[in-house]
Amino acid sequence: MTMKLESNFYSILAYDERPEGAVVRLKLNGEHEIYRAHFPGQPVTPGVCMVQMLTELVEKRLERKLLLRGAKNIKFLSLLTPENEPMFSFGYKTNLGENGVRQYTVKADISDENQTYAKLSLIYE
Repeated sequence: MTMKLESNFYSILAYDERPEGAVVRLKLNGEHEIYRAHFPGQPVTPGVCMVQMLTELVEKRLERKLLLRGAKNIKFLSLLTPENEPMFSFGYKTNLGENGVRQYTVKADISDENQTYAKLSLIYE
């Protein structure tokens, strides 16, 4: 079972839907228990949480549950901390995989006006 992070670990400040995806502005909850362990006194958002946030946002957009099948590319470029309010943008394309399974390739940048924190390219079905 997957833990939902929305409304607990992060909240959505703005959601701008676009034909190819969306641009979402998020606020991280620096008081969340994850930050007590990662890392005490210097909270850093774990990469797995970034992937889960993206998954939740794409599920919201597509109005369906998704299963993460793979990662084409994940690059963590800067530390994402709860003091940041990153602009999170994602686009996606749909294709049919093996045996006619509908797959979604999702490309996302986690960034604000000053820097990019991560670039992700994930495959869901």
